[in-house]
Amino acid sequence: MGRTRELTRPQLPETSNLTTDIPTLAVQIRRLFASGPPNGWLLGWDRDRGFDDLSALVAPLAATNNTSFDYAFCNHFEVRLSLAEERYAVLTVLTSFVADVFSVHWTVYDPGGQAGRVVGQPPEGKRIEADVRAWLGRRGLRELPDELLRQPIPGIELELSGADDVTLGKCLFRDSAG
Repeated sequence: MGRTRELTRPQLPETSNLTTDIPTLAVQIRRLFASGPPNGWLLGWDRDRGFDDLSALVAPLAATNNTSFDYAFCNHFEVRLSLAEERYAVLTVLTSFVADVFSVHWTVYDPGGQAGRVVGQPPEGKRIEADVRAWLGRRGLRELPDELLRQPIPGIELELSGADDVTLGKCLFRDSAG
């Protein structure tokens, strides 16, 4: 924390075509993160990459772009789906800038939206999730199972995770403490 990133770091490609073989991917991540976590703001990553297409795909549902490169290495989009009894579900769509991979998950919120819980696919979301997964596949992205995203990646230090709690998911999508 508090370190200044140099502007001379090489630009990561929009789609990196990195393998999704975990040992090879770990080596490539170590190389990309060798001088510290990449900073999407300084590297000029496109925070709107794919958002217009996703918005058109899910219409008339509302999509939002929550992309921020503060501790994150991905685009972060959400699609809101109304459920019965004033509940709603949010499909979170993350597309990595580090490798050609994505992650999707649902969070269901009770009335008031103060607290949500990550859940499997709500029945009302079956079609929209299938459409989003197909669209991501057509873009050349592959989904990694959650258990692989929890795979430790030694030899990397992230700002929030430090060096002791670094996982594949934190390097591909978003750093977090704990």
